[in-house]
Order: sequence, then structure tokens, then C-alpha cells
Amino acid sequence: MSPGPGGAAGRSFDISTASFLRAIVDALAQAAIVTDLDGVIRLWNGAAERLYGWREHEVLGRPIVELLLPAEAHPIGAKVLGDVAASLPHEQSWLLLTKAGELVETHVETSLVRDSTGDVIAMVGLSHDVTTSRALEVAASTASEQLRQALVSERRRALLAEATSEVAVSLRLDESLRRLARLVVPELADWTIIDLADERGRPVQVAMVHRDRDENDSVIQRFSELQPQAQTDSAPIMQVLAGSGPSLHRDARIPDAVEFVSNMELLELCAQLGICSTMYVPLSARGRVLGCLTLVSGSSGRLYDESDLEYAVDLANRAALVIDNSSLYEREHRIAEVLQNSLLPTLADVDRLQIASRYVPSDQATTVGGDFFDLIELPCGGIGLAVGDVGGHDLNAAAAMGQLRGLFRAYAWESCDHGETNPAGVLDRLDWYLQALRLAPLATVLYVHATLDEATGDWRLAVATAGHLPPLVRFPDGTVDEISVQGIVLGADASIHHTNVFTTIAPGSTLVMFTDGLVERRDQAWDVGFDRVAKLLSECSPAATADEIADHLVGMLEGERPDDVAVLVVNLGTQ
Repeated sequence: MSPGPGGAAGRSFDISTASFLRAIVDALAQAAIVTDLDGVIRLWNGAAERLYGWREHEVLGRPIVELLLPAEAHPIGAKVLGDVAASLPHEQSWLLLTKAGELVETHVETSLVRDSTGDVIAMVGLSHDVTTSRALEVAASTASEQLRQALVSERRRALLAEATSEVAVSLRLDESLRRLARLVVPELADWTIIDLADERGRPVQVAMVHRDRDENDSVIQRFSELQPQAQTDSAPIMQVLAGSGPSLHRDARIPDAVEFVSNMELLELCAQLGICSTMYVPLSARGRVLGCLTLVSGSSGRLYDESDLEYAVDLANRAALVIDNSSLYEREHRIAEVLQNSLLPTLADVDRLQIASRYVPSDQATTVGGDFFDLIELPCGGIGLAVGDVGGHDLNAAAAMGQLRGLFRAYAWESCDHGETNPAGVLDRLDWYLQALRLAPLATVLYVHATLDEATGDWRLAVATAGHLPPLVRFPDGTVDEISVQGIVLGADASIHHTNVFTTIAPGSTLVMFTDGLVERRDQAWDVGFDRVAKLLSECSPAATADEIADHLVGMLEGERPDDVAVLVVNLGTQ
């Protein structure tokens, strides 16, 4: 929407981030402490309170090194924080201070938390009292099977909580599935495969992790190619996808697998990868089987039992709910994107003009914007050019954009019927109807009425803006300047009227209008991006067409695209 300052990449920790992480850390059985990248405590769960004695309100805003480490260990703690911030996960046992001043031996695993785009948003430390756990391990080594099971159960509870939080970190379906696969190896399996069901109920492999081989291994790659379509109807994966429920194969010998696989090469690959015992568990949510989680014991020689299957089902059910949410978000995004594209106009050819438009959707799976552009020939002479952005990133924003663009066309045409060249009046009427009909909370629009002076060959421009970025003009000599214009955002205050700015530009000049997705980034202020667009425009060849200029500008979007982008390029020709 409207321009605003950018923040340092990976340093932000806003309210929405905190509330999102709060739900995750509260679900963890381990003591969880979330800090920003400077090591300042931002979240502190109940398990941390029980382990260290401090309540959360007593520690928020305090440096974790100074709070938990004795003074002589501060330099070491600071170095560890620096290593973690440099993407080096850390695991170590420490003697940490409690509120009572006692030292407790804890095992701490510290790593980075990233959002769906890969940006670092925090550091999280998971810790537990190893004094107690070591005593339990000693007891377990003395043949206390009951105690061993208690330890396994505790670890599994922690893994369940970790699985929920890890999978929930990303709303992208593919990333969620990869996180789940990486999480269960080698804790629960020597290798794991995740398949989703296609529209025919056939498996589509989306993730595979093996403890002894990386994803670029030739055996893994060939297995991934053959596995989905080489399953017979009696294969466990097919049965799971058909709704038969989970299945356990305690002794999964290769000869017994012949009836499940229609490709002998795949059987040979299975032998190379190693199969000892297998479990096939449905990924089910809201009454639908989304896919199958296959867990394989190989080189470890472990034989699965019913308790393993029960645990795997619980893990899959928790993960499936998050995965289903990711799928729903992606589906809504695709629907909104199709809707948005269908509402954008097909620009007609206009005499004496070269016209190019571009719409580039955001790379965020859960967002779609209300960006639009338009160009119409007006009955009073000249053309009307507009770009805008409706507030919001969902289906409502896309739908409101279509309504707003329709109203813009009607008011621009009606204004010409009155013999006016008054973009500001058009914006005033849009503002009134936007609020009266409650189409959207806020919207920005830039409107230019361009008219050719037949006597001089120059173009007269009447320009008005409602909180939108100003247009840029590239003159025939290659210089670039903006048309300075200001106006209040639509939806803010209908009692404040918009104003027109009038200017004249030479024939052969190129007018460039765009939405803020072209210039705004999380790691920079909007004016830095705006200046970069102006520089890119000045670098274009004097003979560059409108299409070439548009392509050159959207080429700056390589990498992160946090918002949708609409660009309109119009070369105003001669008589």
C-alpha cells in the first residue's frame, strides 16, 4: 500500500510475529526461550519458568547471556549467539543460573527460526535439565524397561510438539512436507517418504529423506522417479490413499514386496536403500486422506511394533492439519490470483501510443493483492491512465479491485461528458463511493488524463493521486523526472478533496506508473526502491520500446517479491 520505511533484514520482531511464536512455544514440553538476533529475550514459556524460576514478565527485554550465565561465561555465551545468528545451529550442555542463584546443568539446542520466505525472525533455545535425564539413563541401563519406556514417551511427546511447531512455521505446502520428513529421520525412521494423492488417487512423491544418503544421490533420485507410479493396487500406499487406514509391516522383506511393486528396478533400489520394517500412515484432515507418510527402518535393524504405529498415527494427524491449512491457503491464493488476472483489462491499441503493462504476483503463497492498471480512450479527447492498489491481500481485495476499476471507468467517462479534465474530481467520487459502499478499507489510485495538443504536438497532462506513488517521465533526451503530486488515500477522509497538477511534456516522452510492490522491500526504505526504478528507466536505450522498458523494470524483481506489482508504460508519440 502506501510507502513506508523498511527495516533491517532478520531483525524485526513485531506483535504478529510474537503472537505466532507464542502458540508454538507454549505447546513445547521443553523449556523454550525465544530471543531476537541480539540475544534479548522476547518469549519465555511455562517450562522455562519451572526450570529457571523466573516468571516471563521478569525476563522480557533482558539479555539472555546476562540472565542465565555466570559473569565469567558471558564472552562464551556471546560467541555462541553470534554463531547461531550466522546460521550455525548450536547444541551444548551448560551450567545455568536459576533465579535462586543455583546452577543447574542443562542441555541447550539453539537454532534460527525463519518465516516462509527464509527471513530470520528469531532465535529459539530448547533446554532441559540433564541432571535428571542422566540419572534416568543410568537407571535405564540397569534394565529398567519401564523407565526406558517413560523416556521414550517423553521424547515422543517432545517430538510431537516439535513436529507441530516445525511444520507450522511455513504455510507453503512443499516446505511443510520437507520439514516433516527431515524431522522424523533418524528419530523415528531411517528413511521416510511422503506422498500426496493426485486427482486419480495415485501417489505423487513430494518429500523423501534418507539418513545415509542426500537428496542428490543417484539411487534416491531414481527411486523418486519410479516409486509413485510403480505401485500396484494392493500396495500399502495405495490402500492407505484409498482409505484403509494405517498399516504396519514388522518384517518387510524384499521378496514379500513383489506383489506391491510393478517395476523390478524399484525392488533392486529398495534393496540398496535397505528395508527392515515399515509403517504406512495416512495424512488425514477434515475427513479427507491427503496423502501417505511412509516410515522405513533400514540400517538400524529396528522392528516396528503397535506402539510405534500408534505414535506415528498421532504424529501424522497433527502434521496433516497444518498441511491441510497450507493447502487451503495455497488454493485460496491461486483462486484469488486467477480472479485478479481476470479483472485486469486487455489494453487496446491507441493511435500515437506505445503501451505495455505487466502484472507480477507476489511470491508469498498466502497473499494476493488488489493491484490494478487501466487505460481508456475518453469521449472528450485524450486518454485516461490509472494504476491503483486496494488494501488487503485476499479474495476480498481482488474482488474490491474489480469493482473499484469499474467505478473508475464510469466516473472518468462521466467527467468527460461534463466537458471536464478533472482527475481529482474522479478520485473524490471514488472516495465517496468507496466509503459509502464499504468496498474496501483503503485504496491508493493514481490517475492521469493525457491530451495531445494538435497545434504544438505536446501532451498536456492532468494528474491527481490518492496516496499513490507519483508517475515517472522519461523524456526524449533520456532524462527522468517524477511528476510531483500529493493526495490523501481513498477511504481515509472523504471530506478532504483531491487536487490536480497540470504539466506539459514533449512528444516521444514515456510515462511510467506502478504500484508499491515494485519499490518496497523489507530491508530498505521505499524511496531507495523508487530511486532505483528511476535509474533503471534512465538506463534504457532511447530506441527502447514500451515492452522493453516494462521488462527492464520488472527484471529488478529477481528474488523476494513480498507484494504484487502492476506496471503501466505508455510512450506518448507524435501526431
